[in-house]
Amino acid sequence: FYIVDDGINLSWLFLTLKDYEKSKKYNYDLLHSGLIRSDSSNLVTVYVYLSRALIKQDSLRKANDFLQKGLQIVELLNEEQLQSSLYQTLGQLEEKRMNLEGALEYYQKALSKIQKSVTYSEYLREIYLLIANVHMKLNKLKLASIYADSVMIYAEFLGSMSHRRDV
Repeated sequence: FYIVDDGINLSWLFLTLKDYEKSKKYNYDLLHSGLIRSDSSNLVTVYVYLSRALIKQDSLRKANDFLQKGLQIVELLNEEQLQSSLYQTLGQLEEKRMNLEGALEYYQKALSKIQKSVTYSEYLREIYLLIANVHMKLNKLKLASIYADSVMIYAEFLGSMSHRRDV
């Protein structure tokens, strides 16, 4: 059996590669192993990754169940980045359910948490993009444009920061 970090990293890797079955396998293995039961941060991370795979496969009720478990834990933790990740995933669930106002509410919570935690992050750009997409779907084009502009400005900034490191 692999160590917890390896399992979480492999789950994320397969989620990124869109191999949702393998991603779910690593998450379920971690949950059933008992290795993360006492590690609240890793437990919430597993719930988030597992829920993202389930959402992609339209298993929305199961995803919601895991996210609600994670929500109970994450609100007790003082980890804004982890809270933001959970809220983002709840937003994705609501967007998949076509509850766009609910999705927007969770994305705004995710944005609020990540802004407190990280000054410059690829994650922040991703949340801006999600919010812009929901505003487009709601036909709130001015707001969509504002968030889309933020995505572009942020992408340019991240690119310039990357270029500085290469020099």
